Amino acid sequence: MTKPTMPPFIPALVRAVRKPSAVPALIFLVFAAVNALKISFFYRCLIDVPLLSSFPLLFQSFFRNIILCVFILIFLTRPRRWFWLAGFYLLQTFYMALNLTYHFSLNEYLRFSQFIGLYSEAVDLARNTKVPLDARLWVLAADAPLVIAMIIVYSKFWRVNKRVFFKPALRCAAVAVVAAVLLWNPQSFSSTYNMADPSFSDVAMVKKYGLLVFNIADLLNYRKTNEHSLGLRYGPEISAPAVKSKHPDFVLIQVESMGAYIIDRKYKGTFVTPFLHDLSGKCFFFPFALSCHEAGLTTDCEFSVINSLEPLADFPTNRLKNYRYANSMLKRLVKGNYETFVFHGNWGSFDNRNEIFKKMGYDKFYDIAAMGLKEISWGAPDGGVFDFVKTRLPAQREPFLYHIITMSSHEPFTLVNPYYRNELFDSIPDDHSKAYYNSMSYVDGELSSFIKSIRETNPSCYIFMYGDHTPINSFIVHKKASYTYDSRFFEYVPLFVITPDSRVHCETNCAASFLDIAPTVLSLSGIAYRLRTDGENLLNVPLADGHLPFRGGTYLRSELYAKIKQYR
Repeated sequence: MTKPTMPPFIPALVRAVRKPSAVPALIFLVFAAVNALKISFFYRCLIDVPLLSSFPLLFQSFFRNIILCVFILIFLTRPRRWFWLAGFYLLQTFYMALNLTYHFSLNEYLRFSQFIGLYSEAVDLARNTKVPLDARLWVLAADAPLVIAMIIVYSKFWRVNKRVFFKPALRCAAVAVVAAVLLWNPQSFSSTYNMADPSFSDVAMVKKYGLLVFNIADLLNYRKTNEHSLGLRYGPEISAPAVKSKHPDFVLIQVESMGAYIIDRKYKGTFVTPFLHDLSGKCFFFPFALSCHEAGLTTDCEFSVINSLEPLADFPTNRLKNYRYANSMLKRLVKGNYETFVFHGNWGSFDNRNEIFKKMGYDKFYDIAAMGLKEISWGAPDGGVFDFVKTRLPAQREPFLYHIITMSSHEPFTLVNPYYRNELFDSIPDDHSKAYYNSMSYVDGELSSFIKSIRETNPSCYIFMYGDHTPINSFIVHKKASYTYDSRFFEYVPLFVITPDSRVHCETNCAASFLDIAPTVLSLSGIAYRLRTDGENLLNVPLADGHLPFRGGTYLRSELYAKIKQYR
């Protein structure tokens, strides 16, 4: 009887595993594979591929990424010490976490130019706020045990790398670089990377070339796109002659994080913002106004309202050096003998407001220091800002425009905790919804008192009130008024216009826009003006079903209204 023989590859495999270099090489390959899978997941999240259809794409990109990871990691393990490998891993993980957090929060891509331009604001925001972390970020730590294992066996793998892997990898990398130089034509971006349509081209660019190439193209295009891109966005010109009558006063109130759905939101049968809900039936009320919330974040609201113009999507508009705000409604009001003032409970240096407000045409910017207010949590409470404005009104020369930017309902919605608590919301299980409702409840009460005072002391004043943007994230209890459509992210805020004669209208067919506020103010002012705008006079109701420009596309107002209403 013949003795059964073992297949020859099994003893060979056993001998290979027993070699001192086998375990380090195996750890290296598994680490490279998991790291490549992490990169593939990262890009799947960036281009918002639905989960059910993502697995084929995930593994398709995995095989491409594993080759890249193996080459990079071979070069990183060529030095004798493991510091380069650990440093690269930490930098890679931080880069992915930063980009995903930004994308999950704002549905945009973080650009190098934007990060540099708003670095100081980013540090301030990180110190004073807390963006809710997405559970998907934990995937970025999937290869952490493997990088630790690589550090443990690093000296052994270094010897194997030096003897076996490095020279072949060097030759292959050299061939790849030469091929890239000969075959890669940066001009090919032009068909995909269209600056006139930034939102769509961002998605297409990242999907086709990756985030790194996207940022390289952004930096290459930066110098020639900023002011020029704004110049391409002006609407048709409108004009009106001067009217011989008393010019009315205006108060603009920009409410932090006031999304469209908060006005009708109830908890335990009670409205979260009872004053605002009641006011919506006593004035011109536009439940859905399209928010401009791009690379400049909150300051994009101020830019669009004052200039009736969309901000840049690829660079913070408030950081443009040579832009002179030629379309500013403030410059037209000042020419018509108006005095213009802006008030904000934060420090004037934040978001570059000291500089841009002067360029826009404000006579004076009152920040927390100029108002002499005390900082609590972050910035001054809205009640203190409103009280300061009320003390100025009796001596204010007419006509005037006041622009008030609130602060208390800023993320993470806990700024009011030291001085306000509505016990109604204590039983909400979701901490973020609880904090948001509590902060909006505080702002609602302060707005009630302030608007009542304005209407008593300045009965001929027009009051415009609107949110700057929705909350960054949807919460368990509260849903944000937003959606993604046509490769663009849309978000909506409420807009109120209180007239001296208390006229009432609720718009039930068309969406409003920040672009509508400047032409409305100028039309009511009675001064002579010319303005280029795609906006409409909000008091000509019902709103005509015209087109609104948005990030390179145009959309019917009725289309936008119907779409956001169905998401309620």
